Amino acid sequence: MRTPIRVAIVLGAVAIVAVMLAVPFYAATASAGNATRAPVVYNVGGQDQMKTRNWLPAIANDVWTSDVLGRVYDTVGQTDPVTDQLVPYILKGIDANGNGRFERTEKGVFLKGVCQAPCADEVAWRRNVTAYYDFNGVYYHDNVQATIEDVMFNYVMQSLNPRFNTDMRLLWDDPNAAAFPASRHLNVQFVGCSLLDTGQNSWEGAPNAPGLNSLRCGLRFFLQDDFALFYRSTLAGLTLFPQHEFETTGLGRHADWGHAIYPQTYADPTKRLNGVPTDDLTFGPFNYPAAEAWQMTDADVIGTGPFKFGTWSFGAFARVDRYTNYFYGLNPLDHSTVFDADVAKYMHQPFIDAILFKIYRTTQLGVLALESGEIDFYHWAVPPEFVPDLLNDPNIRVWANAEPGFFYLAYNMRREPFGYTTYPPTPANDRSSDAGLPFRKAFAHLIDKATIVRVLLQNYGVIADGTVSPANTFWYNGTLPKYAYDPTQAGLILDNAGWTKIGTGTCLPDGTNCRNLGPRLGTSQFEILTPQADYDPIRASAGATIAAAARSIGVNVVSKPTAFGAIVAATNAHDFDMFILGWRISGTDPDYLFSFFHSSNAAAGQNYQGFYDSTFDSVVSSSRKELDEGKRQQLIKYAQGILADRLPYDVLY
Repeated sequence: MRTPIRVAIVLGAVAIVAVMLAVPFYAATASAGNATRAPVVYNVGGQDQMKTRNWLPAIANDVWTSDVLGRVYDTVGQTDPVTDQLVPYILKGIDANGNGRFERTEKGVFLKGVCQAPCADEVAWRRNVTAYYDFNGVYYHDNVQATIEDVMFNYVMQSLNPRFNTDMRLLWDDPNAAAFPASRHLNVQFVGCSLLDTGQNSWEGAPNAPGLNSLRCGLRFFLQDDFALFYRSTLAGLTLFPQHEFETTGLGRHADWGHAIYPQTYADPTKRLNGVPTDDLTFGPFNYPAAEAWQMTDADVIGTGPFKFGTWSFGAFARVDRYTNYFYGLNPLDHSTVFDADVAKYMHQPFIDAILFKIYRTTQLGVLALESGEIDFYHWAVPPEFVPDLLNDPNIRVWANAEPGFFYLAYNMRREPFGYTTYPPTPANDRSSDAGLPFRKAFAHLIDKATIVRVLLQNYGVIADGTVSPANTFWYNGTLPKYAYDPTQAGLILDNAGWTKIGTGTCLPDGTNCRNLGPRLGTSQFEILTPQADYDPIRASAGATIAAAARSIGVNVVSKPTAFGAIVAATNAHDFDMFILGWRISGTDPDYLFSFFHSSNAAAGQNYQGFYDSTFDSVVSSSRKELDEGKRQQLIKYAQGILADRLPYDVLY
């Protein structure tokens, strides 16, 4: 579930923390004095609060909610903090040589080996992957033991979420489908638990290893297509939500929501741990919409992560507390027992006792809180005018880093004049029906990116020309077209498209002297939604300058500062004309292009602008399947070129 997070946008080049108060999140071991020391609380300041305790709905896809819940929930796999390579955690490795046995030498191996000659079917070989899990020492925050059923429960439940399922579709019967089918069938086979030491479907050394062998299990994945990020995203990146809390009544927490999967003891072995279809009314299929709509209490937020949920005081703060039973290789109930010595080399218990997320509605208040020592870390945009003083404060350290995310202007392509004449278009007419392309091309010439970066950002940023940051050097396409700021050229493009100015005077809000933009809008005013100035002055100002440039050539548009939550609600409902937001991107792989722009994600996923382009779909889908990194690089660059030409986004900086 490692999905990009939409934010109301951080100035990514600058992050600030008070050195004298900052402490590391994790320490290798707890000192002898920790038992009597005062609790260490790490205070984090930001401009908004979490939106919900439930991480499933789209409203939770913001930085504030994810900052909190990302400490609570954890994944089955982990990456080395230095090399970023996959390392064993709950997921220990795969049967790399395909001999039906998990050998000691395969621990930590997350790539299927070469099919040895004579190879009957190389495709079938690489798409048949057996993975091994050990749940010894892994407990949810309510002290319930995590099991292999939690893994399969989450594959099914998250397949029902359009934001989470893009990395799981290769396990569906139709990997190109936009939605999980009613059969809820996954091409995953339960190998079993309590595996023997020798023979087929065995685990070398498992019966004699510390802990319960019944918690060591295997799953066999039958990929229905190639996926370059299968091991990192689909396999290791699976977030664990507790099956016992969501299925049936969740131990009395809610109404009966049925079952997502058949239990591992189910009478029919072919159905064990697989999805319960919607027509199995006897066993009862899982009611996912009810789960997504669940208004959780503090006690309902249960994960396996290093921090357990403490409380959310609406409008004031949220707190997470150190989970003393967090698994980092040792038996959390008896540290003298080592379940996995390798994990203990790179995983640790949290050193701090709690994180307190505080709200400062303006940047000035947040910076003052940092300077006074009220907070240890300010997690939001720092306007350039504050930077010199902060750099000169001996108690504050400023980190500058290249931002892999980006800030953008988006259009609702479901509406004219921004997009298609008929929606959704078909592959045969997706470009011919895109009557809004001239409008978007014209607007590209109305964005003075150089001034935004030089004046608003004071050069704490770079001009963007595409959806991959230039800091991401391997994947970045440096040959993309650049649209110069030129309102005269923008006016000519609109004139040539038939959107001519009516009258010679200044375009007025009532439509007088404005351009006629077609039957839906005519000369009526429309809006560019931006965050409010006290929330993000840079984007608020950028929206205002873009709108002013458009009005100068007769386009009746206004920039409307809007509460971030209201913008999110409008984009989720597809009820907007244009907006300015941004994405926080974790990691360097640009697979997010699929989530943001593939047409299969337009109805319910993260393709909020409703972009349909069959050529782009083909290229970006091919990039996901391409296992040769050099060839994949070329496909990703091609995809960037299509986006720079069709402009569903205009990336600002």
